[in-house]
Amino acid sequence: MKTFFEEFGIDLSLSLVGMFGSLIMVGKKAAKNLRASVFGIVSGTLSADYLTPLVIKYANLEGKSQFGVAFLLGYFGL
Repeated sequence: MKTFFEEFGIDLSLSLVGMFGSLIMVGKKAAKNLRASVFGIVSGTLSADYLTPLVIKYANLEGKSQFGVAFLLGYFGL
Protein backbone atom coordinates (compact mmCIF):
# COMPACT_ATOMS: atom_id res chain seq x y z
CA MET A 1 0.00 0.00 0.00
CA LYS A 2 2.89 2.34 0.75
CA THR A 3 4.23 1.96 -2.79
CA PHE A 4 0.80 2.91 -4.15
CA PHE A 5 0.99 6.28 -2.43
CA GLU A 6 4.66 6.74 -3.32
CA GLU A 7 3.75 6.45 -7.01
CA PHE A 8 1.73 9.64 -6.59
CA GLY A 9 4.46 11.38 -4.59
CA ILE A 10 2.67 11.07 -1.26
CA ASP A 11 4.74 10.43 1.86
CA LEU A 12 2.38 8.88 4.40
CA SER A 13 4.35 9.98 7.45
CA LEU A 14 4.44 13.63 6.38
CA SER A 15 0.77 13.50 5.37
CA LEU A 16 -0.25 12.09 8.74
CA VAL A 17 1.67 14.72 10.69
CA GLY A 18 0.30 17.47 8.45
CA MET A 19 -3.22 16.14 8.92
CA PHE A 20 -2.86 16.39 12.70
CA GLY A 21 -1.70 19.99 12.32
CA SER A 22 -4.68 20.84 10.15
CA LEU A 23 -7.08 19.08 12.55
CA ILE A 24 -5.85 21.28 15.38
CA MET A 25 -6.31 24.40 13.26
CA VAL A 26 -9.86 23.43 12.26
CA GLY A 27 -10.80 22.75 15.88
CA LYS A 28 -14.09 24.34 16.86
CA LYS A 29 -14.92 25.49 13.34
CA ALA A 30 -15.68 21.89 12.34
CA ALA A 31 -19.15 21.91 13.87
CA LYS A 32 -20.14 25.16 12.16
CA ASN A 33 -19.18 24.44 8.56
CA LEU A 34 -18.45 20.84 7.61
CA ARG A 35 -17.56 21.56 3.98
CA ALA A 36 -14.97 24.20 4.88
CA SER A 37 -13.54 21.96 7.58
CA VAL A 38 -13.06 19.00 5.23
CA PHE A 39 -11.50 21.27 2.61
CA GLY A 40 -9.18 22.74 5.25
CA ILE A 41 -8.05 19.33 6.45
CA VAL A 42 -7.36 18.10 2.92
CA SER A 43 -5.52 21.26 1.89
CA GLY A 44 -3.45 21.29 5.09
CA THR A 45 -2.52 17.64 4.63
CA LEU A 46 -1.55 18.04 0.98
CA SER A 47 0.40 21.24 1.57
CA ALA A 48 2.37 19.53 4.33
CA ASP A 49 3.10 16.55 2.11
CA TYR A 50 4.22 18.43 -0.97
CA LEU A 51 5.83 21.53 0.54
CA THR A 52 7.81 19.93 3.39
CA PRO A 53 10.56 18.51 1.13
CA LEU A 54 11.02 21.95 -0.46
CA VAL A 55 11.26 23.72 2.89
CA ILE A 56 13.67 21.09 4.24
CA LYS A 57 15.89 21.46 1.17
CA TYR A 58 16.01 25.26 1.11
CA ALA A 59 16.31 25.68 4.89
CA ASN A 60 19.06 23.01 5.13
CA LEU A 61 17.26 21.12 7.87
CA GLU A 62 18.14 17.55 8.72
CA GLY A 63 16.79 14.61 10.72
CA LYS A 64 13.40 14.58 12.34
CA SER A 65 12.86 18.29 11.92
CA GLN A 66 10.90 17.39 8.78
CA PHE A 67 8.03 16.27 10.98
CA GLY A 68 7.92 19.60 12.79
CA VAL A 69 7.94 21.41 9.47
CA ALA A 70 5.14 19.13 8.17
CA PHE A 71 3.07 19.84 11.28
CA LEU A 72 3.46 23.59 10.88
CA LEU A 73 2.69 23.48 7.17
CA GLY A 74 -0.41 21.42 7.91
CA TYR A 75 -1.41 23.90 10.59
CA PHE A 76 -0.91 26.96 8.38
CA GLY A 77 -1.86 25.23 5.11
CA LEU A 78 -5.51 26.09 5.51
